[in-house]
Amino acid sequence: MRDTPIVVEERPTRVFLSYSRKDVAFMRRLAERLEAHSYVPIFDQSSVPHHDDPDLVLSAQDEWWLALKRMIAASDVMVFIATPASAGSRVCDDEIAHAKRLGRRVIAVLREPIDFDAAPERLRALNVNLKFLSDDESVESAAFEELRHEIDRDIEWHRQGARLTRLAQQWDASSRPKGDLLRAGDRKSV
Repeated sequence: MRDTPIVVEERPTRVFLSYSRKDVAFMRRLAERLEAHSYVPIFDQSSVPHHDDPDLVLSAQDEWWLALKRMIAASDVMVFIATPASAGSRVCDDEIAHAKRLGRRVIAVLREPIDFDAAPERLRALNVNLKFLSDDESVESAAFEELRHEIDRDIEWHRQGARLTRLAQQWDASSRPKGDLLRAGDRKSV
């Protein structure tokens, strides 16, 4: 049994970016903005290790989909870049499904107009009201500030959920040792 309370780590907010490869230029711009504002952008082509956490980078030795799932699990929130290409991507739809299964928030940003009637059900279910439809700097900056507000909403609560999910996955991967179960009193310090 655990005798010491679980310590909550102070760290920047981790944002998983879901996008179509056709939208990589915009995704990289968004990742740079996030990083400039002390967020940790996580995406499949990121090569920069973040805080020595191997779950935040896809390496050459990783199984691609399993690594993406670990990256989503390690994130606090997912930002889905909605375009016709991402709306038609099975992988993007699977990323939304995985994030939802883990209890992650998915914040969709509209980069290009899409036909929501033809979009996958998971994308149609999202409230897509943040619009990045213009490359004009002032318009994009205003949209980014709205996105930051949404990312930061109740972030500590969501961060704790992400941390507990990772602990549960580690416990499950370790064949669920009974000695690692939380006691009722431990929940207050989690």
